[in-house]
Amino acid sequence: MLNDCFGFYRHNPGVHRQILFTTVGWFVGYFLTKHTEYIHAKRDRELFEYVKQHPEDFKATEKKRIGELLEDFHPVR
Repeated sequence: MLNDCFGFYRHNPGVHRQILFTTVGWFVGYFLTKHTEYIHAKRDRELFEYVKQHPEDFKATEKKRIGELLEDFHPVR
């Protein structure tokens, strides 16, 4: 028998499977994250290049102060 005096098994085959699936899941998640970051960086690079090539479509607007953007505050009592 593979159990000790307390009735517990000395060899638990599920632990190896859990370690294997955890390792595989970590690697899959790592490479999926790298792939999505690559896709987003590629899209950002293309968009910035388009903006640089067509500056007439993306004119800089005048910056407004925060007081010009917000409405006057009148507390209700």
